[in-house]
Amino acid sequence: VTHEVKTLAAGLGPRYLAAIDGAGDERAIVINTGSFDATLFRESSDGALSDVDIPIHDGANAWVTSAGGRWAVAWSDATLVERLDPTQGLQDISVIDLSKATPTSERFNVGYRPVQLTIDADESRLYAVTQSGISVLALGDAPDVLDDVTIVSSEEEVSGELGTPVLDDVPISADGRFALVRFAGADRLKVIDLSSDQSQVLELPGEVSDVDIASDGRRAVAVIRETSQVVTFDLAAVLVDPSELT
Repeated sequence: VTHEVKTLAAGLGPRYLAAIDGAGDERAIVINTGSFDATLFRESSDGALSDVDIPIHDGANAWVTSAGGRWAVAWSDATLVERLDPTQGLQDISVIDLSKATPTSERFNVGYRPVQLTIDADESRLYAVTQSGISVLALGDAPDVLDDVTIVSSEEEVSGELGTPVLDDVPISADGRFALVRFAGADRLKVIDLSSDQSQVLELPGEVSDVDIASDGRRAVAVIRETSQVVTFDLAAVLVDPSELT
């Protein structure tokens, strides 16, 4: 409307920026790569701008934010690190409660080399898909690590029947109950109940090339490109009977 541009000062080396959803003030947050902190910018309804610097862990380069705008979590994505030390696990995450007048961060450890982070719809759980499993954190007034859910058990790993899990494409239902894991080079799909750590392996007509969960969190769809088929199923039903597929 006016072509006006406002320039704001962040910390040293601002690089990774995220807009924050949710009602209230307009907000954005950026990781400052040279000062080991993040700068939160807020614009109120009258146009007044404010910012606050929040300490976070060294090496953060990615964000996940909750749909309601309460939480921002900084983590370290291995694919964005130019020269990664083979010994680095990148397991630190910084959890920021944006509902506080002066937000602060809490640091936690998740599994080895996280691949994707998801916050459920009611902003009560954080799920980190890592190379060693799925780490579950309880959010709220006192965030804490709850559990590490296994994706491939030691017995399944020894047998080699499942194949290699595709960790960068693990959909998690909006309510945080279910996760779906497809496997490279294998005609199988694994359904995991994150609340009980139960799982079921589904035998399919071919390798799954894509998978997704409906917004209601009840049904899922798997695409088998090589056979031109689509498979749908109820997540709770296949945990009991893996043949309940369409």
